[in-house]
Order: sequence, then C-alpha cells, then structure tokens
Amino acid sequence: MESGRIYLESLQHKEPKWVHILVAIILALGLGYLTAVQLLAGLGVTICIIGITLMVVCILNPYAGIVINMVYCMFSAVLNRLPGMDTFPVGILSDLLILAILLGYFIRRVPLKDTINQWMKSPVTIAFLLMGAYITLQAGNWEQKSLGGWGQTIRKVIDTYMLYFIAYDIFRDKARIKGYINVLFWVCVFLGLYGCVQQAVGLFGFERNWVMAEDQRFALICINGEFRKFSFLSGPTVYGLLMSGTATFYLVLSMQQKGWEAWKLRLGCIPMILGGVYSGTRTSNLMLIAGLCYFVLLTFNKKGTRILALASAAILVLLLYLPIYSNYALNRFRTSFQGSHDESYLVRERNRAYIQPYIWAHPFGGGLYTTGTHGFDYNPGHYLAGFPTDNDYLKKALETGWIGLILVLWLYFIIMRSSIRGYFRNKDPQEKYRAAACGALLFGYFVASYTQEALGDLSDIVVYYPLIAILVRLEQPVNGSKYKNENDAQIELFSTVQP
Repeated sequence: MESGRIYLESLQHKEPKWVHILVAIILALGLGYLTAVQLLAGLGVTICIIGITLMVVCILNPYAGIVINMVYCMFSAVLNRLPGMDTFPVGILSDLLILAILLGYFIRRVPLKDTINQWMKSPVTIAFLLMGAYITLQAGNWEQKSLGGWGQTIRKVIDTYMLYFIAYDIFRDKARIKGYINVLFWVCVFLGLYGCVQQAVGLFGFERNWVMAEDQRFALICINGEFRKFSFLSGPTVYGLLMSGTATFYLVLSMQQKGWEAWKLRLGCIPMILGGVYSGTRTSNLMLIAGLCYFVLLTFNKKGTRILALASAAILVLLLYLPIYSNYALNRFRTSFQGSHDESYLVRERNRAYIQPYIWAHPFGGGLYTTGTHGFDYNPGHYLAGFPTDNDYLKKALETGWIGLILVLWLYFIIMRSSIRGYFRNKDPQEKYRAAACGALLFGYFVASYTQEALGDLSDIVVYYPLIAILVRLEQPVNGSKYKNENDAQIELFSTVQP
C-alpha cells in the first residue's frame, strides 16, 4: 500500500511540456502503425492504454472517477453493436472503475470513519442494508434450483451499494453535486439529440444490423414497420425512461433558475422529451406526468408551479385531441392513455391474476433469477421459469415473496420521505429544488416500475443511486462547502484530490 501511495504521488509532479508532447507523438505513431499492420492488435492495445489511464484517474480522483463511470455507462451499449462484440461484458468495465475508486481510498489512506458513521445513520441506508441482508438470506431459498442467479444478484447489489456509498462521500460538498448534475445534463441532451437524429434519418447500418440479428429483439424494437429509437443506450425502453426521468429532473430545476440558466435547462429538456416519445415507450409518457404531478403537489403554493401545471395540462390535451393521425410517434403517445382498452395491458392483468395464488403461498418467493428468460438459464424446470413478469413489483413479489415486496415498498417510501424532508428542511432555494427534482425523477421511476422492469440497466444505476445519495446529503445537516465558489468543482474534476 505504501509503495502504491508513493507511486501515485509521484504522478502528481509536473514534467516539462515537451516530455508530454514527445510521449504523445511516440504513442500515436506506434499505435497508428500497429493498427495499420494488425487491426485487432492495435485496437486492443489502444483500449488497454485508455483503460489503464482511466483506472489511474479513478484511483487519484474519486469525483472524476464517478463522472467517468457515468459517461461510460451511458455509451457502453454501443460496444455490443460493433461486429464481434455482441457478447462483450460491458458491465465488467463499470465494476472495475468502481473498484478503482475504492482502491484509491485505501492507497491514499482517506479517512472514512466519520463518513461511514454518517452514512449508516441515514434511514435510507438502513433500508438498503436490510434489503441487502434479505437478498443474502435468499441463498437458503429451497425453491430455487441453483445459486447462479443468487450470485448474479449479490454481485449487482454489492456494485450498486458501493456506488451509493462513493456518491455519498463525494457529494459532501454542494459544488460537486452541481458539477455532477451539469455533466449529466449535457450527456442527456446529447443522448436526446442522437435519438432525434435516428428519427429524422433512420437507424444507421450497424444499428439496423444489431436490431435484426435476433428475432426477439427485432419484434420488440420494430412495431408496425417503424423502428423504436434507442440512441446510444441498450434498448428503447431504457432510453425512453431515462429521457423522461431526466427531463422531469431538469424541468423542476429550471423552476428555481432565472434568465439564461433557466432557459438552458428548458431548451435542453426538449430533445430529452422528444427522445422519450420517439423511443415508443408508452410508460415513459406516464413517467413524465407522474414526476411533474409529484412536483406540483409538493410546491403547489408557488405561482410558477401553478403556471407549469396549467401549461402541462394544456399541452397534454392538445396532443391527445389534435386532429393529426398519420404521425406514428404521436399515435403511440396517445395509446399510453387507453388504459383498460389496451390489449397488452389486459394481457398483463390476466397474468397477474393468474400468478397471485403462487405469491400468497410463497412468502419468501421462488428464488432469484427464476422468472422470465433468466429462469430458463439459471433455474431450468422451475415453475416460474419463462413467466413474463413485465414489471419490477411483480418480479420482486415472485422472486423474493411478499415479504421482499414489502421491504422494497418500505425502501421506496423512505426515499420519497427523504425528498420531502429535504425540500422543507432546507432554507437554500437551490437545495430545496434539488431535493424536489430528485424526488420527481425517482417517483417517476417507481411509477414506471408498475408496468416495466424500469431499473437495473447500467444507465439507470448511474443516475438512480447518485441521486439518492444527493437526497440523503440534502436531508442531513449541511456544514457548508469547502469551495469558495461552485465553479471549483469543474476544476477539481481534472485535478487530484488530496486525502
């Protein structure tokens, strides 16, 4: 550990500029020649160099590390669309980045005792740990055929809890929160714009090939001859929910801003909302409305909130009854509000009614990874294998029982209570609206979970858990920021944080 710390400290000393330039030229020429002679070898060496560099940055600077991980997770799905990369485990790289951040804490001997004590006192953390303990006990569930699915779930739980703790530690300062939110904004604007490009010019060749490579994937993405858009993410559903959630988040934040800052956020929300519509994910439309309704109820005493509510209601009525019937995206948007007239909704309701006796008879559930296609892979022959859950709540009720479902609902309640407390306890208007924005986005995801398996993708996790960490920080007493101004967070993103 000591030698590692000394080596990392040596990296901080500045060398003459000509040394950096010379090294960059040699690397560029060497990699260019290697790639020209042997394409795969050149690409492999390039990826290794980039990966090692990013790992070192994560070790030296946890704030930069969590931002790098977020950006990577937003674009990592593109790797699986490249020729020969369809089975590449993109999630492993995210795990390595998170582990590198934790390794940096140990190498640099960062004192974490006070942070851990504060973190453990949060009701949200307590709820998470109880849920994690219950999942760990699922190893003894006699209904499951193997422990393979349990092992996959435990790995994900550990990864997400580590991310949650790292975000909690990093967001101890207001400036870092603002810096993370700013980077996420521009990333989501870019994702939204690319979805609009896909809508305008169609899918590119490598994207179309990826869609048509599997019949099941093609059936989910191509509906009535029209391709649902997914931008750089893993699929249309993930893309639509993320765009609607972040659009809700930044619309709420814009209500506290003035002038150019407010209009920057509102203009940026336009491609996000359009991206959600073009994804063809009907749940994303309900998610946006649910998030805005939460914000309206929380701040209805504000004049700006009442104006937002009236404007949103007017736009919704206009979209529903506008006499335009040839637009595919608009028609699919309208089907989001058909309710009991929608055939897919009726099928899901019949499935829920059919499986309810199993839920009541199995308080601990059938075991992890026993439903859907995962059931065939990890628990072949199980009663639940192949059963289409279609939403997070039904999946949790089947796999972890009604006891597990109660724990999940309690966790969601604690999270939403943190948002409400963060809004009313903070005196700073900026902090109040951040708490409200986080709550609006998270509430949208909780509503979306009723009709979709809304959470679990890499792009969801790097938004979901950091925002929960922000909520926990806003709910706790704030000692103030060590920065003289919030712009220092942007500088720190590319500098080394001393322990």
